[in-house]
Amino acid sequence: MRTQRQDKTTPEFPMQAVNLRATIQYQAPAGTSVQAALDTFRSPQWVGYMLRHIVPFLKASTGAKLHVLEDLPRHAHCDADCVICMAAMDDGAIELPCGHLFHTTCIDAWLRLRNTCPTCRYQFEKQVSGTYAIRSINTALCLGDTVSGDDLLAAPVAAGPLSAVVHVAMVPASALPPMERYPCVMNAAIVRGTLKPRAAPKRSRPSPSSPVAKHPKLC
Repeated sequence: MRTQRQDKTTPEFPMQAVNLRATIQYQAPAGTSVQAALDTFRSPQWVGYMLRHIVPFLKASTGAKLHVLEDLPRHAHCDADCVICMAAMDDGAIELPCGHLFHTTCIDAWLRLRNTCPTCRYQFEKQVSGTYAIRSINTALCLGDTVSGDDLLAAPVAAGPLSAVVHVAMVPASALPPMERYPCVMNAAIVRGTLKPRAAPKRSRPSPSSPVAKHPKLC
């Protein structure tokens, strides 16, 4: 599974929101129709399936809080080499609280993906941490040219793993009213080649009848 993350705040959720885009391979049961695959992508089981993939990714890839470097001391010249790029730091360096020095641009890029010092694993506070609730999962089933026919939804999918592009939106649970379970918008669509939606037979709206687990914890 290939996963990318985009963090942002919105007027609705001023705290940090997390948006993930994942390209996955899903092994459907033999004889699964296109309609059945779309129904799976709108089910609570699909939420659990995605959680098993994205929570380990978030725990492993969450960078340090933004602006952690703003108040750290700078050095106009350093005789050592930056261990990230292996180049001399003749043009200056920044010193982390643990005492290690790096190019400012190198350590800035590093800390956007990780929250530790490259040398000693000194830990910064994570940008994404705490308890999050899934607000929506939008899944696009990629059929390519493997499925055709007038009644596309009834057609069986090709043998082997299904390819799907999944967008997951998560927000801090503290930004929501206290609840045992949170409703989650589940959308599914069919796409071909260019990944532009071809059909979206149904959409499910947030409702008490389609709740998902209260929250995944990311730290």
